[in-house]
Amino acid sequence: MLLFISNFFTNAISILAVADETSSADITNIKFDKDHYEAIIHYTLKNNEDSLLISANDFDSINQKALEKELGPKNIRINTKDRNIEVNLQKNKTGQFKINVLKSDHTILSISDQNKNDLITKELIIEDNLANPPPSSNTEATGSDIPPATEGIDPNITKDTPEEEDLRANEADTAWIRSRNLRISKGPTLKHNDGKITVPFIYFGDYNYAKMNMRIAAAYEQDESGGGRIDSLTAPNFCLVTAPEGTKLEPDSNFSSETTHIFGHNFGDAQMKDGKQGSNGTFVTTDIHNIDTPTDRKHHPSMAGPDKFGTTIGMLRIPQLFYRIDPKTGMEEQKMVFQQRYIKRNRTYGIETSIIQRFDFSGEVFTDINYKNIGDVEFDDFIGFAFHDLTLTKDYGQIKNEKGINIGDYAPMRSLGNNRGFYMQSDNVESRINFHMDLENSPSAWATRTITKSHHEFKGFTNAGGGLSIVFGTILQAKFTGNPWKHSMHDQYHDKRYKPGSVPEKMFNAFYYDSDPGDKGFDPGAGKRLGKLHKKKESDKTKYISENEPLWDSGITMHTEHQTLEVGDSVKLSYSRTVDLNRENFAPVNYLDQRDTDDNPDIINNDTSEYKLSGAWYDFDSNDVDLYVSFDNDNFESAKQIESYNQKDEEKVAGVPHDWETNLDLTDKDPGKHRVYIWFKDKEGNVSIVDKTVIYLPQKATEAPQIKIINPESTETTPFIPNTEIFKVDGIWNDKDSKTIKSIKYSLDNEKELFINTNLKNPGNNNNVKWELSKFNMSKIGDTRIHKLKVTIEDAEKHQGSDILYFKRSPGAFEIVAPEYIDFGQQILAGEDSPHLHPKFDQKVEVNDYRQKTSVPLKVFVKMSEFESVDSKNLKVPHSVYLDDQLKSNDVFLGETQSPNDDNNMTCTDFTKKVKEGICIVFRCDGNAKTGSFTSEWTWIAQDVP
Repeated sequence: MLLFISNFFTNAISILAVADETSSADITNIKFDKDHYEAIIHYTLKNNEDSLLISANDFDSINQKALEKELGPKNIRINTKDRNIEVNLQKNKTGQFKINVLKSDHTILSISDQNKNDLITKELIIEDNLANPPPSSNTEATGSDIPPATEGIDPNITKDTPEEEDLRANEADTAWIRSRNLRISKGPTLKHNDGKITVPFIYFGDYNYAKMNMRIAAAYEQDESGGGRIDSLTAPNFCLVTAPEGTKLEPDSNFSSETTHIFGHNFGDAQMKDGKQGSNGTFVTTDIHNIDTPTDRKHHPSMAGPDKFGTTIGMLRIPQLFYRIDPKTGMEEQKMVFQQRYIKRNRTYGIETSIIQRFDFSGEVFTDINYKNIGDVEFDDFIGFAFHDLTLTKDYGQIKNEKGINIGDYAPMRSLGNNRGFYMQSDNVESRINFHMDLENSPSAWATRTITKSHHEFKGFTNAGGGLSIVFGTILQAKFTGNPWKHSMHDQYHDKRYKPGSVPEKMFNAFYYDSDPGDKGFDPGAGKRLGKLHKKKESDKTKYISENEPLWDSGITMHTEHQTLEVGDSVKLSYSRTVDLNRENFAPVNYLDQRDTDDNPDIINNDTSEYKLSGAWYDFDSNDVDLYVSFDNDNFESAKQIESYNQKDEEKVAGVPHDWETNLDLTDKDPGKHRVYIWFKDKEGNVSIVDKTVIYLPQKATEAPQIKIINPESTETTPFIPNTEIFKVDGIWNDKDSKTIKSIKYSLDNEKELFINTNLKNPGNNNNVKWELSKFNMSKIGDTRIHKLKVTIEDAEKHQGSDILYFKRSPGAFEIVAPEYIDFGQQILAGEDSPHLHPKFDQKVEVNDYRQKTSVPLKVFVKMSEFESVDSKNLKVPHSVYLDDQLKSNDVFLGETQSPNDDNNMTCTDFTKKVKEGICIVFRCDGNAKTGSFTSEWTWIAQDVP
């Protein structure tokens, strides 16, 4: 009996019991009505307390009159100085009451007891938007959630190691929860003027398998044809569902009926009616195959898809899926992580790829890909790839015209204009997919060509005389280049509209070599077909394809820059997508070029009195539109009309995008952060979805240097509340006349100052310079008091300026750090039990306790499930558990944590040695034949119940 015991994951779970002698509060039933949030505050006061204190990040947003009506005017006292409301609850020490708060971008409500001890702080997010929210006591530790502190000049800054990197710098991995099954996550519900709603849903692989919640281990297996895997797990997919207003659309809803329709855009995704499943034309990979099968020409590296079987250059092991609630939107996002590895002459080349899918409030879906070198040697010629095989679908089949002919593929791909990206729409203009390629970390190159499969492998280039290149495993080709550098694939299309060959003559499929940008930077103009023709003459090197050229199999190839990737380093690739449906009373669609955020606003020069906005708009049923803009108010009624535009009838029917730009007057705007909201309204009164960008207006430079903290935002009465141990602080500085800035320092609570920068050159001329405290570590702060992080700048003339960040920790927190997976290796049970096996893992098992020193020690357990086959839940292998050579049940008590010993410090208890050396597993031979991989779920529990 041959067993492979490996690759199972562990959950980290914290259970918190609130003692009876303390007051408590909770904020629930959050709803949104027109312009305000409504919530219910549940409370229990201890015997000697009579009141609660209510505050918010915007104190004036609390509806005081509604609170007086709810509880009575005599029970409400406004504390103007402290910016809070005292609520007298003497007559009812246990109960609940309603509260109303005006909506803003970030609405945070805090409840404290009468002694100002924080009971709960919560960002108001509409709970209906949370698709399958995880229990608040459940988290998933990935093994590098809390980076270790480093020694040196600054004990509060940890070294900027790759393990601490995340695609979104200020958010920790501790919020991610691992799922062993595929899942669907719901985006925002958008209302339209025709009485219908649309909702986007994200998932990985084929919608059909995600809807079934297929086990990832099963989707990873080889399909019946033997060509690839059952599902392309690295395919970042989403669908758009439309239904009459009032229809409840959830991940488990039926998305096909007379009134409800589902639209997709990737081949083999939600396309079951056509017999196409698995989405194997959409995937993410790298050129690690070039280590295994080196190209004969450096600038044409070899490439293999992640679903190539029988080698670790495809995937090292079963990929891992995670999900969490995005703290910025309250909607669920997903992350798929997989590894590729090749060992050559005792050197390990390894890449870990993380793919994140997330929503914004407009329904746009963002894809962020992070490629990280996890090998032990630098990767000299690294390229990361992403492919989408495009097919527009409706109700699980390719879109058809009135005659029943497929019109969702072999469609022209057209420019959004100004190098924004491209779009593709069906001939009947029913559905349209837009790819936005102008984000931060946009692809180094992208081209609307090259269709391949996730299990294919290609040698990049074979020298003449070197024989034939085997590219599909079965088809021999006389061409010497492989995808995506290939000139043509010689596919024989049966449709007479198309010439043989995947692209027209003199076009490359998709890149000439690794430095060829493809369609990036070669924009023929909005609405024009994309496609760059290569000529022999240097003077005529590029020419755009004409409307009369043959069509080709629709798709997009993108890749990172060809570069050396050092051990531990990462490179990112990001793009976004939207789907538009042509409907009655169609509202204009806008693409805004400025996409600056609260975390990263556009810093406006001091001598600038105007702000340039630009973008593109289109409308399927109206010739005339107006542009509206509002500052710091997302209500359309507050917006002002500032421009008008029009289009021709033929442009309207085709949905051609039109460039626009305008200048906004800033002369009456105060220094600081401002949010700019943009709408388009057509002559029929239909209003577009709102777009937003964020700007920051600095103060003008003076003789004394000035420094400002832009992120995080805080005031003394509404402190910043981090959700991670390590967070970034950044901002800008300026100085009117000094040539040199002597230093930028910071101090915590007026203690010793530590350097951030020294001897900086001042560019002068009222220029603003960014500064950053990249990783401030607050792990040594264990209390819930408000703390001050003061940043001070000093110039060569010893003039100073400063700014303060106010922050505090949420009370009563503790967390478990546990390994991502544990490996028991390969075992052969030849008629007898296995030996005693110790768990093997690289990460630590520890409990970080931030509670006060009066708290009781935590009891720590690990609970183990049965070892199940990854192929069948009904196939199990029996096992026994030992701790310190004593036979135990599957619930193992590991011990107690150290008692919290300092109000100002975290107490860490390390159980790593106890788990590694104390726990043993023995796999029992029951006489039945079992072969394959078996997994067990381990749940880590910390509780303060005596």
